[in-house]
Amino acid sequence: MPHALDKRILRIRLNVAEMLDVEARARAAGQSVNNYVRARLGLQERNVGKRTAEERDFEEDDAMERLRRLGLDPQAYLPDY
Repeated sequence: MPHALDKRILRIRLNVAEMLDVEARARAAGQSVNNYVRARLGLQERNVGKRTAEERDFEEDDAMERLRRLGLDPQAYLPDY
């Protein structure tokens, strides 16, 4: 059964020029490359350290709402919520 809060790795291939462009845009936005890409995808930025209970609760609530907006049953993806 899929879980909405499972960690997923997104990989994209960039040539050197594209990577330099992404790095420059992230720097201009005052973000790490990872958080810049997350923000562009509409995802919550993440700190490097371990998430707090409050951050975990926010992610769970956000996941539930995103699933509802997609017309999906959150219980199928977050059975323990």
